[in-house]
Parts: sequence; structure tokens; C-alpha cells
Amino acid sequence: MERATKRSAGFTLLEMMAVVLLMGLVAALVGYNVQHAIEGARATKTKAQLAMLESALERFQLERGRYPANQEGLEVLVPAYVKRADSLLDGWGRRFEYRSPAERSPFGYDLWSWGRDGAPGGAELDADVLGWDEARTS
Repeated sequence: MERATKRSAGFTLLEMMAVVLLMGLVAALVGYNVQHAIEGARATKTKAQLAMLESALERFQLERGRYPANQEGLEVLVPAYVKRADSLLDGWGRRFEYRSPAERSPFGYDLWSWGRDGAPGGAELDADVLGWDEARTS
């Protein structure tokens, strides 16, 4: 009789498995949200870097009467207009694309990043960050 009313101390295998499963689900959810936040921050950094490079290109044009040629590229901005060479990289560590004279931009140059996927087009975080994007320039 005594044995039937006495509850053993400790956890059953089923209880342990349930706890491990819940911990795994929470970890996966947190990991996804953190990764999404990091990618969003990279996109925001890319937009800020692009704006900074546009300012540097405008200063270059004011001082020299022209934008850098394609052969010179953005590297000609370092160190006189941009302090560090890594400022020429987007949020994903790739060089910004630059073309002068412009084919798409109302400015004298085209400046853009291919976004997270590194390829033309894309949506959301994979979307290209374009210097001539009407949403940015208006």
C-alpha cells in the first residue's frame, strides 16, 4: 500500500523530453528573430553607407568639376572624402556598384548595392538598394 501512495522524486523520461522540446522551440524562435534583426540592420547600414557615399561624390564633384570616372571607381574617394576603405562596402561586405556617367540616376552617376542576395532584383531584404530609387530621392 505504501508503495502506491508514495510518489518518486525526479522526472519521467516523457517530462524530460517535453522540456527539451520546448527549449528547442524557444531557441529556434529566438534564433530566427535575431537573424532577421541582423539582416534588417545590414540593410539599414547599406542605405546609410550609400547616402554617405553620395555626399562624398558630391564633394568630389564640387572640388574637381566632375564625378570619378569608371576606371577610378569609388576608391578615388579614399582618404580625402571617405576616411576608411571599408566604407566602400555595403552591409554584406560587398563593394557598392558605381557607374559614371549615369544610365539610371538623375545625378551624374549610378550608385547601388545588389542587397542581401548579391544579385539584381529581389524583394524585402534581398531588394537592391538604389541611389536613384524615387522613394529615397524624393
